[in-house]
Amino acid sequence: MNCPRRILSLVSTALALLCLLAGGARAQFGTVPPAATGACCLPNGMCVISTAARCNQFGGSYQGDNTNCTTAACPTVPRGACCLPSGRCVVVTQARCTLQGGTYQGDNAPCVLGACPIVPQGACCLPTGQCVVTTQNRCTQHGGTYQGDNTPCSTAGCPSVPRGACCLPNGQCAVLTQARCAIGGGTYQGDNTPCGTLTCGSAPTGACCLPSGACHVLSAAQCQTMGGNYRGDGTGCLGTSCVPPQGGACCLPSGQCVRSNATLCAQNGGTFLGVGSSCLGANCPTPATGACCVPNLPCGVRTQATCLQAGGTYLGDGTSCSTTSCPTTLPTGACCLPTGNCVAVTQPRCTQLGGSYQGNNTTCTGTTCPAPVVGACCIPGACLTISATQCAALNGTFQGAGTQCGILSCP
Repeated sequence: MNCPRRILSLVSTALALLCLLAGGARAQFGTVPPAATGACCLPNGMCVISTAARCNQFGGSYQGDNTNCTTAACPTVPRGACCLPSGRCVVVTQARCTLQGGTYQGDNAPCVLGACPIVPQGACCLPTGQCVVTTQNRCTQHGGTYQGDNTPCSTAGCPSVPRGACCLPNGQCAVLTQARCAIGGGTYQGDNTPCGTLTCGSAPTGACCLPSGACHVLSAAQCQTMGGNYRGDGTGCLGTSCVPPQGGACCLPSGQCVRSNATLCAQNGGTFLGVGSSCLGANCPTPATGACCVPNLPCGVRTQATCLQAGGTYLGDGTSCSTTSCPTTLPTGACCLPTGNCVAVTQPRCTQLGGSYQGNNTTCTGTTCPAPVVGACCIPGACLTISATQCAALNGTFQGAGTQCGILSCP
């Protein structure tokens, strides 16, 4: 009659093993400890408690683990009166004022009742064919054609832009304009083509380290668009260590100084002043201005960057509109984009998109654009898969046609 005792012994041993396994499982698969937090000085001068990665994602300056906002010495960002297009006045930073399309009145300037004029608005024909009512300046910033003060969209007569099926890099199909398809790195299938019966090939994906330090599985084109570092086809985020780039002061082409990191600063055409540098001691040069001719708009004085951004022709530093006669309209022609796609735009707009203009009145129907030649481009803190021309524009080092971004791609 030893069987029951033997059975009890076996059951006891089994329970003990289960307890050990359960304890091991808790140790192996236990809750991941939360990331350390500390004081984070945001670009607007505010202080918040955040993780280092989250702070860097918003362009902040992390003050260290377990620090608090009571003792953090965050630099004060000056504020002043900002006249909005609606005629309303608000006290904000210069960067915030510019984002809202306002006119900054100077640091520490107060809002004075009735001092801000109401900026007239009118119909604006966007490149997509859509019509919106906005200010002339705002319309130009978005590449639109301003129809005049107080004009409504109902009588604007904006030209209809044809759309068609576009095969995007992720394999999906969307009905877009040819220009919008090209900007998204897609392949345009022709005007009025539907997505219904079309099969788009899916692009390979891999781990992408974003400027914030986060990792996502994306296609190489998607990763490049988001300013990330593509780790190669078939790679995954599990086991991929993305180190967020450290922040510092960045002098933008407009002369404004913002808190950023080397990658984002280079993507916006800025000059990075180094890790840990501050805008308080930065001496960002004031950009030169000159006469700018934008199609269908009167001559205006702009910086070269904002002139090209609006699709205009810059006439040189120091030139004046009083001695300049701008043509009312500019001819269009076929433009071969760096992606290998073709769009019909003006020559300045083609240059702005980094394309090769094929001549006035040429069409995409009879134009064969060369396939894009891309490779790894090393810029401070990141590697991008782009063309040699795009790499040079970011002051990067091109590693050669066909090279891939990987862990050892950049020195």
